[in-house]
Amino acid sequence: MIQGKRILFSDPLEAHSPLTVEMFGQQWMGTSNYEYWGGAVPQYFKLLLEEKFTEAMEIYWRINPARQARVAIQATFAARNFIHRYLWKYQGWLHGYNGGPMRQPVMKLNDSQMRTVREPLLKSGFNLADEDNATFYVGRNPC
Repeated sequence: MIQGKRILFSDPLEAHSPLTVEMFGQQWMGTSNYEYWGGAVPQYFKLLLEEKFTEAMEIYWRINPARQARVAIQATFAARNFIHRYLWKYQGWLHGYNGGPMRQPVMKLNDSQMRTVREPLLKSGFNLADEDNATFYVGRNPC
């Protein structure tokens, strides 16, 4: 390291954080749809920063089914040059965020995609409200 020179390393992909915190001292991570995992990402990231790696990795691996589902569904629209904002919004809605309509242009979200990201959250141990997916499009606080 050159004296007096510092680098702030940040990688927004939460799956990389155990490595980047331990190897590079990453202190901050954002922003990349972490609400999909409820409060799990901030919880385990804090534990990583506190060097409580065993506890952090328990959370990291518990949410892995949802992480794998997210990677798989993103691969289905990777070449479209859009971030699937409706999918991100739905993933937050599963944990109590508002949902509701979005301004165009946005990619469409179908029931199959909703099930693809909802079911792994249940396998990851999250308690999700039993709501009809159609209510997502109205939102919890409609105008």
